[in-house]
Formats: sequence, C-alpha cells, structure tokens
Amino acid sequence: MIGRWRSSALEKNKVKVRRKLREPRFCFQTRSDVDVLDDGYKWRKYGQKVVKNSLHPRSYYRCTHNNCRVKKRVERLSEDCRMVITTYEGRHNHSPCDDSNSSENDGFTSF
Repeated sequence: MIGRWRSSALEKNKVKVRRKLREPRFCFQTRSDVDVLDDGYKWRKYGQKVVKNSLHPRSYYRCTHNNCRVKKRVERLSEDCRMVITTYEGRHNHSPCDDSNSSENDGFTSF
C-alpha cells in the first residue's frame, strides 16, 4: 500500500502546469484632449472601469478584424490629465488599412 501511494504522488509531481503565454505589450504616452487616438485600426469598446486614485476611467478595446486578438487599454495619467496612456496587448495579423475582413456591425467605430 505504501508503494502504491508513493508512485501516485510521484505521478502527480510529474504533471506539468501549462501557463498561458503573455502577448507582447506596447505602451505609449501622448498629450491629447481626446482619449482615443486614430492608429489606423478599428476597435470595439468592450469595457470600462474605475481606476483607483484617478478621476478618469480606463477603457478596454478589441480589434474588430476577424481572427485578430489584439486588445488595447486607454487611460489618463492621474498626475497629468492631459496625458493619455495607450497600452496594446498583442500584434495585429493584418495591415492597418485592411478593413475588408472586419466584422460588419454598426456598433464598431474607427478610432
């Protein structure tokens, strides 16, 4: 019985945990009066949340191109509300002007 317990414990230790690889992130700070700057891609807003110690919310966007998994976050710098911080997560698998494969939906806008 003890040998059986040891072997099952060893088998559990051999099981590797698969971790999700993080997409590369790129962050830009820009002085602007508007929150979302035109970067040539089409984005769909999917969320917004309050940021601790900031008067301005953080907005979340996804690229509307089919099979493109790029996301971006847009927020204002708490120390200087004229500065917009845009963080991109992932890399586009299409060119900026190529909107022929974009999802057809009136809810999508180009920023």
